[in-house]
Amino acid sequence: MAAMSLLLLVPGCGSRAVLIADQFASYYFVEISQEKALPLTTGLARRKLEQELQLVATVRRGGYTPEQARPSISFRRTATRVEGGRARVEYDVDVRIGSSRVQKRALVVLQHEGDSWHVSNFLVTEGASPSE
Repeated sequence: MAAMSLLLLVPGCGSRAVLIADQFASYYFVEISQEKALPLTTGLARRKLEQELQLVATVRRGGYTPEQARPSISFRRTATRVEGGRARVEYDVDVRIGSSRVQKRALVVLQHEGDSWHVSNFLVTEGASPSE
């Protein structure tokens, strides 16, 4: 029984990938903070965030912060697949601004590097996941 409890407390590689994906989604979608999401990334994902930071730099230097424009955003994980050193995590993202609502789908791709997982790419598209 003690061995079983210990196994449940130690997260596996796949669950660690999902935790990193969830943290990335929280920073990127909810907090709208490319700066916080950046250390979780590598490769193409890192380049995308760096480009976004360059695009918003002028606006943010003028004193306009993400907090001022922040809509109400929530996300829900809809699918997870971990195979070897790669993982794919899919989300439905719900954005509410006043009475308007926009639904998006997000795919976060991770790869295992050294002893940790990093987001290697992400893609956001319009619309919600198809109904099950």
